[in-house]
Amino acid sequence: RLRFFKLALLVVLVDDDVHQVVNCVKRDEALALYRRLLETNQEAFGAKHEYTLNVMVRLANFLQSQDQSKHIEAEALYRRALEGYQEANNDEYMMWQVMINLADLLETRGEAATAEELRAQATARWGDRYVE
Repeated sequence: RLRFFKLALLVVLVDDDVHQVVNCVKRDEALALYRRLLETNQEAFGAKHEYTLNVMVRLANFLQSQDQSKHIEAEALYRRALEGYQEANNDEYMMWQVMINLADLLETRGEAATAEELRAQATARWGDRYVE
């Protein structure tokens, strides 16, 4: 139990560090850090835990900001995260954010109808509650 607690604490600290330094390192290094953090969170907390899902979304956001060759992986991560949030039903804002990010990604890839459908689902569920 102590080993797990130490690992869990390390994951939280590393997550904060990765988020703060991601723009200060080379993109390949940042990608490697996100991948390692996701793997560590999955081992420590499980694939559907809030910490793991949050890192999954951060990694997907990072991949989406890269060239289009990374967009397929970003889409898969967004879909996994959305499924996890929906199963846990514990963070409506993150579900909304993932749906909007995924819609943006799909639109970029020329899938406007699917993107619009996702936005409509988000609007039907939450209205403009999270729109800035």
